[in-house]
Order: sequence, then C-alpha cells, then structure tokens
Amino acid sequence: MLVVFLAAFAVCALVGLSIWLIVLFGLLSGVQAVAWVTERTSAWRLPAEPGTGP
Repeated sequence: MLVVFLAAFAVCALVGLSIWLIVLFGLLSGVQAVAWVTERTSAWRLPAEPGTGP
C-alpha cells in the first residue's frame, strides 16, 4: 500500500512540475514576444511620426 501511495505521489509531483514548467515557459516566451513586437513597432513608428526627429 505504501508503494502505491509513493508511486501516485511521484506521478502527481511530476505532472504538477511539468505543468508549472510549461506555464512558466509560456509566460516567458509570451513576454519576450510582446517585447519584441513592441520594439519592432516602435522602431517602425518613430521615424514615420512628424516632429519626433532631431
């Protein structure tokens, strides 16, 4: 009975850890994508706007 409990606990721990890793990786990649898009769009917009240049 103890072996079954430990096996179930190990499976739950692995599943929970993998879910957390997937969520964290998704958040980090999402933040990087947003930062990249923001940088690109600002780089495109700034020269096009009148009065922003020197």
